[in-house]
Amino acid sequence: MRGSWRRAYRSALPPDVLMWDAMHFSGQVEFFGGSRIIDTVRVLIFCALVFDLLVHVYLGRLGDTRLANFNAMISAYEDLEEKPTAPVVSAPAVAPQKVLSA
Repeated sequence: MRGSWRRAYRSALPPDVLMWDAMHFSGQVEFFGGSRIIDTVRVLIFCALVFDLLVHVYLGRLGDTRLANFNAMISAYEDLEEKPTAPVVSAPAVAPQKVLSA
């Protein structure tokens, strides 16, 4: 019973997928500028994705409660309550006063 998951895992993913031959892709690696350039681009993409994830989690928590926006995304329903606003009262018009000069 212990080895059954290993057999299923091995049959689902052939060794070529897990341990690919790096020399097979040497032409493409050299075309893009070598492994240092590819590694740098991969790290920058990783940093951008982590930053994107953090920004989305932060902005998702800016609702009325901490989970209000996430609940709205999951349930596809947002409870919008009309908040009462104070009526706009305009100030009475005052005529400008004439400045007397001495």
